[in-house]
Amino acid sequence: LKDTVNTMVDQLSSFADEVTRVAKEVGTEGKLGGQATVDGVAGTWKALTDNVNQLASTLTTQLRAIAEVSTAVTRGDLTRSITVEAEGEVAELKDNINQMIANLRETTEKNAQQDWLKSNIARIGSKMQGQRDLYAVCQMIISEMTPAVGAQLGTVYLLDFIEGDKLRHVAGYGSAPRKRSDGTFLFGEGLIGQAAVEKKRIRVEQVPNGYLYIRSGLGEAPPSDLVVVPVLFEEQVLGVIELASFTRFSELHLHLVDQLVGTIGVVLNTIMANARTEELLAQSQRLTQELRSQSVELQRTNNELEEKAALLEEKNREIEMARIGLEEKAEQLALSSQYKTEFLANMSHELRTPLNSLLLLAKLLADNPEANLTPKQIDFAETIHSAGSELLELINDILDLSKVEAGKMDVEATTVRTTTLCDAVAQIFGPLAEERGLSFEVTVASDVPAEFVTDEQRIQQVLKNLLSNAVKFTDSGEVRLDVTVASDEIAFTAPSLSAAPVALAFSVSDTGIGVAADKLRMIFEAFQQADGTTSRRYGGTGLGLSISKELVRLLGGAIGVASAVGQGSTFTLYVPSVMPSEVLPSTTPGDNEGIIMLSGEPRAAASRRPAGAQGRHPLEGSRLVGRPAGSAGVPGEETDPEPTATTWSSQVGSGKDGPARNGSATEGSGALSVPAARRPSRSVPGATGPVTTGMSFLTEAPEEFARPEPVNGLDETDPLVGATVLVVDDDVRNVFALTSALEMHGMRVLYADNGHDAIRLLQQEGSMIDLVLMDVMLPGLDGNETTSTIRQMPAFAALPIVVLTANAMPGDREKSFEAGATDYITKPVDLRHLLSAMRSQL
Repeated sequence: LKDTVNTMVDQLSSFADEVTRVAKEVGTEGKLGGQATVDGVAGTWKALTDNVNQLASTLTTQLRAIAEVSTAVTRGDLTRSITVEAEGEVAELKDNINQMIANLRETTEKNAQQDWLKSNIARIGSKMQGQRDLYAVCQMIISEMTPAVGAQLGTVYLLDFIEGDKLRHVAGYGSAPRKRSDGTFLFGEGLIGQAAVEKKRIRVEQVPNGYLYIRSGLGEAPPSDLVVVPVLFEEQVLGVIELASFTRFSELHLHLVDQLVGTIGVVLNTIMANARTEELLAQSQRLTQELRSQSVELQRTNNELEEKAALLEEKNREIEMARIGLEEKAEQLALSSQYKTEFLANMSHELRTPLNSLLLLAKLLADNPEANLTPKQIDFAETIHSAGSELLELINDILDLSKVEAGKMDVEATTVRTTTLCDAVAQIFGPLAEERGLSFEVTVASDVPAEFVTDEQRIQQVLKNLLSNAVKFTDSGEVRLDVTVASDEIAFTAPSLSAAPVALAFSVSDTGIGVAADKLRMIFEAFQQADGTTSRRYGGTGLGLSISKELVRLLGGAIGVASAVGQGSTFTLYVPSVMPSEVLPSTTPGDNEGIIMLSGEPRAAASRRPAGAQGRHPLEGSRLVGRPAGSAGVPGEETDPEPTATTWSSQVGSGKDGPARNGSATEGSGALSVPAARRPSRSVPGATGPVTTGMSFLTEAPEEFARPEPVNGLDETDPLVGATVLVVDDDVRNVFALTSALEMHGMRVLYADNGHDAIRLLQQEGSMIDLVLMDVMLPGLDGNETTSTIRQMPAFAALPIVVLTANAMPGDREKSFEAGATDYITKPVDLRHLLSAMRSQL
């Protein structure tokens, strides 16, 4: 028993020592892996020892697993987790640690993705900074973006800002645009256009076979994922990017694409804005240079424009510094137009004033009332008068062009008789054609309306230009004017013609030099001629057709032209039977759209005559009268009871003393009869001249006062004889010329060089003064103010005041009449017209 008890005590002591050691190592010293070893125990004590060892082993395993995973996490390995078996609180600890690692891994992955995302955005964004070439930056963007998102194919389409609703291929990565002629997509066309319309991303995750191939040198295969994303800036589509990849795009890749397109939109908009700004700056600089050149030219011409030129320079500097847009440009062009108008007004006055005295004195010398000049001296005077008249026509051309450019050319619709219109042009150009040895003929088809509504002065101006050119550029053959009704087969582009029930066609044909086909449009531009070289044969300013084109626009018509070099030309004026009340002005200087109609060869001479117009018809007196074709005077033809056409003609061969000149044309002779009193001058009238055949006047004298002047002595029944006329003009040359002319007709002439002296002279002379000739531009008190002051005096309320002025700009005539003038005549003054106007007032 003693031995048993002693053995039991020894075993218990050994068991206690081992358990205490293991507990101390594991629990106090932190040494894991220790095991209790008790020899000779069995039964309950062995089981107790095994339990203690199991506890130590389990604790060791769990703690070592936790320590191993923790150590791996501290070293950055977030893929590990605690997998040891555990229960209770240890299991909770294990799960918490594993969850912590999972959260840390997820957070780390998100941070890594954000770092990747931000670094790529920053990298690509930095490369876009400072780029100025739009196409180069698009190529750089697709070259950087495509590999960044793992794609193998990419394209960039930019908005076409000219057409507005079209996307054009500009850059690619491993791709080329679809097989299309221009490589474009309209809005709503395909996925590219649909993404632009919807303004959101479109993704195709399962691309079907055959839809698209990604190719390399070794092979090709279809992509598995495709994304189309629009590039927007402030909700405006600037372009579309398309990407394709063999693998599916991750959300991170799509997020990168979404963020990059926002940055790309800002960059593209900035580049476009800079390009537009540079373009506007260049335009502003060009405009500045143009305005500066005009300012210098105006300063040379008139020192009064120096102050305005300085203002213009200041505004030009503001334009260059502020880089303003097209509205500022339009304002500056309007200001330049105003300067030009003022310059032309001053130029007109300064040229017309000396030209007035020149023409008056030349006319007096050419008339040779005292019969003391030799024929050669008379020719000299006539040459001076002719040259001055041509200079006046040039001034009128320039002023008309200025009115057209300023939009101040007015038209007034009146009822025009077709025969009267043909009569007017035939009387002018018949003698001119005969003098040049040309056949001249005017025909009117039977179906042409007897009357139509248009501006008579403007249509005469156009016809005179066309006929003047025809006579001028034809050395032999014929010139003709055919009036017909325009065919319904003609496709007019002018709305006023296409909508008109009847359109009249005035065809001016000649057998002259013709115009080359490549110059037909050019001749309608200002200062342009078919032959503009220094060795040209024919003179002229090149303004007539340009002005005619704009006049035709105002009349609601069009001009057709057909010509062949060496064969002749046919210019056809088309006008509606009723002129439209409103005609849209030309929006672009020199715009010929809808006005100029080009065709092929000029019509043959036989085709120019209306059907049935086979005869020739005489003229009676000063009125051109036509008779039906087939009437007496054409042997061998049967008389047609229904007239088919009316014809005026002038045939070559009537001598200078024949019927064409003495007004005694016989039936069927075909000669043009023009009375001597209405015979035009030797120079060919210009296109922009007035309706009358003399100088440029704004007031027509009544026919009963336009009587011929006496040659020998004075006609006592003439109201001019004995009349006292007050001439108010500050130009001594004009006063001398007028005084010489008026005194030759029996008038007493008084003179004042300013408005104040004129008023004092009126008060002194009283009722002795019968008529006042008033200039407008006077020192101190101008002519209109002087006229208004005279009208305020009861004694002179009915005194005739005729304004003689070189001002011929729009509104000048109305200002004079508002001031109280009874008539208005522009310088240079035609003496016959002036005397007629004075008779009408007396």
